[in-house]
Amino acid sequence: MNTKSVLRIILRILSFRACLFFLLQFLFIYNTVSQAQWVQTNGPSEGYVQMLAVSGVNLFAGTYSTGVWKRPLSEFTDVTEEVNNMPQGFTLSQNFPNPFNPSTTIKFSLPKATHVTLSIYNSLGQEVSKLISKDMNAGVYTTEWNATSFASGVYYYRIVASGFVQTKKLLLLK
Repeated sequence: MNTKSVLRIILRILSFRACLFFLLQFLFIYNTVSQAQWVQTNGPSEGYVQMLAVSGVNLFAGTYSTGVWKRPLSEFTDVTEEVNNMPQGFTLSQNFPNPFNPSTTIKFSLPKATHVTLSIYNSLGQEVSKLISKDMNAGVYTTEWNATSFASGVYYYRIVASGFVQTKKLLLLK
């Protein structure tokens, strides 16, 4: 895995500002096994980042008592932040974990504001739990089903939203 792949993964998990310090610390450690290297402009060869600065086409990292390092900004330019996170269509994702005990997470997306009903059914088709029944804005949502009071077995979850209807299977193992 190269440095850019690692950056992409971390930036998707955390916001840029929250992880910039972590990333630079990681890159200082990672450069010992990587082809991409920070270029030392002065001071000893190791250290922890204390300050950052951008000048021209370079990122400079100042370290406590170990000098200043630089790296071309072009090495970071393929890391992009998704601007449009709005879903393009209705989706109902497979629950996770599955099988589960005692709770599971269900993720779904709505491309527009609509009334949403998300229910759980047993293998006989009887509704055993209504997780959501309300108007919701466009976006990506997760909800949890705690099945502590239910018996082990196969259950189904179903979403109904603006004419979109989808059902998926889940397995409760106790």
